[in-house]
Amino acid sequence: MDSLSFDVKDLILSLIPTREELLPLAFASRSWYSLIVPRHTEYRKLHLSFAHPEVWAHLAERADLASNIREVRLGKWNPQAEKEIYSKTVVSVDCYEDGDVSQALRNMTNLLEFVWISPWLPFQATGKDPYAPIFQALQESRTLKKLSIHHEREPEDDEVPLSGQTIQPLYLKLASRASRFPLWSVANLTSLTLFGNWATPHSDAITSMLFLSLCLEELSIFVNEVDCPGFTSCHFPHLRKLYTVRIRKESIANISTANLDAPMLAFLAAHPTIEDLRWYPLLHDHYGLSSGMLPKLRRIESHHGFILALLSVATSGTRTLESLSKIFLRADTFEYLENVDPTSLRELEVSFCGDNRLLPRVAAMFPNITRLTVQGVHYSPIPDTFEEFIPFLASFTSLETLWDASMWEIFNWSKQADKDLLINKVARACPRLKELYYCDRLFTESLRIRLTLIRSAREDTVKYKLEQGAGGEE
Repeated sequence: MDSLSFDVKDLILSLIPTREELLPLAFASRSWYSLIVPRHTEYRKLHLSFAHPEVWAHLAERADLASNIREVRLGKWNPQAEKEIYSKTVVSVDCYEDGDVSQALRNMTNLLEFVWISPWLPFQATGKDPYAPIFQALQESRTLKKLSIHHEREPEDDEVPLSGQTIQPLYLKLASRASRFPLWSVANLTSLTLFGNWATPHSDAITSMLFLSLCLEELSIFVNEVDCPGFTSCHFPHLRKLYTVRIRKESIANISTANLDAPMLAFLAAHPTIEDLRWYPLLHDHYGLSSGMLPKLRRIESHHGFILALLSVATSGTRTLESLSKIFLRADTFEYLENVDPTSLRELEVSFCGDNRLLPRVAAMFPNITRLTVQGVHYSPIPDTFEEFIPFLASFTSLETLWDASMWEIFNWSKQADKDLLINKVARACPRLKELYYCDRLFTESLRIRLTLIRSAREDTVKYKLEQGAGGEE
C-alpha cells in the first residue's frame, strides 16, 4: 500500500469513520502517520460549546480538511462533563466572515450527524436571519443522516454559550415560522430530534418534513397535549426508536383524552418495528391494545398502567425487554413481570415501592439488572439509616449503577467518616458497583451528584470521587 499515490491513500483513509480505527494504521509506519495525523485524526468530530470563529474560518477555507468531518455538535449538555473537540492545529486566518459557518458546513461533504443544543448561534452574527444559512447548508447536504435540534429552554442572563452577544430569546421560534424555512426541507434522514416549544407551532411543517424522510429509524419530538401529533399520519417501515414529550396546556377539561390517545395508539399498532419507546398517554387505563402489539420492544418508559397493559398483551413467548422505566413495585406487579424474559432485563426504574422486601424479589427474578433507579421512591417501611438499605442493594448481584433520591438524603446528613464507612460497605455488598447517582426528587440537574467508586486489587478500602452537576444517561 505504501506505493499508492497520496490521493488514493487519502481516499482510503476518508472511508475509515472513527479516530480510534485510524490510530493503529497511523502507527504502522512514518509515512502513514504523516498522512493520518492531524489530517484525519483531528477531523472526524467537531464539538464546540463556545464561539470559535477561527475554527469556522479555517474549515471554510480548507474544504479538503472539512470534508473529513462526520459529526458536528454545537452547544453543551454539561460544561463540567463535556470537552470540546476540534483541530488543535488550526491554520490562522486573517479575517472572519459571517458566512464562515454555512460555508464550512457545505465543505463537510461526508457529514453524517449534526446536533445543535440550545441554538444561540455559534458565531458573531449580524445577518438578518442567522439561522437560515446554516439550515440551508444542511438541507443541501447529500450525506446528512442524523439531525438533532434541542431548544428546551431560553438562555439565562449570564449564559449565551455560543456567541458573545445577547440573542433575542424567541429568535429561532420566529425565524422558523415561515413554511419555506430551510429546516423543513431537510430530507433523507434516518434520525430526527426536535425538542423544545419552538417546534410545536409548526406541526404541519414538521409533518411535511417527515414525509421527506420515510426511512426514519429514530424520532424524538415535542407534541402539544391537545393536538393530534402530525407524525401519526406518516408510516416509517424502519422505525426503531420513538420518544415523545408532551407540552402541557393549562386545561384540557373539555377534551376527550381517549380521542387524543387514539391516533398514537393506532400509530404504535402500525409500527411493530419499534424497539425503544418513550410515551406517556393521557389515559391511565382502558387502552384497548391489540394482541401482539410491539413484539420487538426492548426499552419502554411510560405510565405504570400502560406498561402493564403492554405486558399483558399476548406475544409469542415472553418479552425480551432490556429496560423498564417508571413502574410501581407492588405485590400485584409481579404477575405482569412474569411476561418478561428473566435474563434480558438490564435496567429498572421504580417510581413507587410499596414494600422494600419486594426489591430482593425483583433481584431474584431478574439477576442481570445492572442499573437500578429509585428516584423519588417512597420507601415502605422507611429505613432509619442508609446502612439498613444495603441488604436490599446486595440482592442485585450484577448491579453496576444506582440512581437514588430518597436514601441519599439520609446519606448527605451523615458525617464524612460515616460516609466513607457506608460507601465501603455498599462497595463490598455490591462487588460490581461502579457509580452511584444522587438527584433530588425534581431531577434538578445542578443538584445531581455522581459518586464514582475507585477500587484497587491491592487495597481493601474503596475510594470514591464526587462530581457536582454530573450528567449520566437517563
